[in-house]
Amino acid sequence: MNATKVVDIDSHVLEPPDLWIKNIEPRFRDRALRFELDDNGWEYMCVDNAHHSGYFLDGGIFGRAGAGMPTRPLEDYLTPGQVSYVEGRPPGSYDPHEHLKVLDQRGIDTVILYPTLGLTWETVCPDAELALAYARVYNDWIIEFCRTDPSRLACVAHIPVRDVEGAADEVRRTHRLGCKGIMVYGRPTNDIPYGDPYFDPLWSVCQELDMPVSLHATGNPRCFGNELYPQADHTVTWWVYMWASEDVKLGFTTFFQGGVFERFPGFKLVVTESGSGWLAHWLERMDEYYKLFGFTTDMKMTPTEYFKRQCWIDMEPEEKGALNAIEVIGADRFLWAGDFPHSDSSADPLGELMENLSPLSEEDRRKIVGENAVELYKLRV
Repeated sequence: MNATKVVDIDSHVLEPPDLWIKNIEPRFRDRALRFELDDNGWEYMCVDNAHHSGYFLDGGIFGRAGAGMPTRPLEDYLTPGQVSYVEGRPPGSYDPHEHLKVLDQRGIDTVILYPTLGLTWETVCPDAELALAYARVYNDWIIEFCRTDPSRLACVAHIPVRDVEGAADEVRRTHRLGCKGIMVYGRPTNDIPYGDPYFDPLWSVCQELDMPVSLHATGNPRCFGNELYPQADHTVTWWVYMWASEDVKLGFTTFFQGGVFERFPGFKLVVTESGSGWLAHWLERMDEYYKLFGFTTDMKMTPTEYFKRQCWIDMEPEEKGALNAIEVIGADRFLWAGDFPHSDSSADPLGELMENLSPLSEEDRRKIVGENAVELYKLRV
């Protein structure tokens, strides 16, 4: 394949644990997000002065699967106090200069960065004003992180949704500061479907500013399926990872049901960290039932038509099932994600991606490897 820009559209940072203590507005200083230890020696996240249990919020998960790629024996990660959140962070997850070295080692030109702690706390922060204050602290930090090399480091803003007007204001602010898009949870934290007109002020400003919206899998303790295994400990880690993406699929579907793409034809939605092999089946199913029962939705076209006009999805480097979805839908709407430094990410994402995409034409490979992302996010070439 001829030289093309290689763009990982979804990898992560591991935020400094004292980020909010040091930077939150003075009026929220006594409610700053922070880490504390429970009676058993496990770290937990303290959100609005409360110890919150639940997936990815408890049981030492920050030093284990929720943080960096494992570098020590498994038993260390399963023993209270053995591996802290800070100790589990590789340098490239919090130091921009070290992250650039990771990109060089992996043959990646540009990365779009997402939070890690930010994938957990919003669900358990019902105070909309405090949630926006937490988000502003993170957004300012990641924007500064990316200023180290704006041609290679890019980011999306974390936008809490409990106050939709406040969310729209934060989109405007972070757009001015250089964010390439925004991130919202797969499941709306206020339990209002994304297709509901409640969200129209947010989607309107995203359309106006041409800011793609990413639906991202989260450590949501209310994740679809969690009621079957509600305890948060290492015995259900496999289950957690299996179900973490299901909220994304449901959140994605509400945009169609509620007619968002019809009301906002310039709105752009990116489906992230949920795989992509399911997409061809899901669109086929949505199209089938649209023909039968579409009169109960606000759609005027088939879901596949909307998707090809306004949506993108990322694939995992080793995801064989993505090839079928690419064949059905076309390569124009596919991106890829490395998910560094999380424990389920690959040490050689580009190598696995290129091997996996080898049956495709050179043109299609170039699109998925980087060209689609450059166009979508208006990246420097």
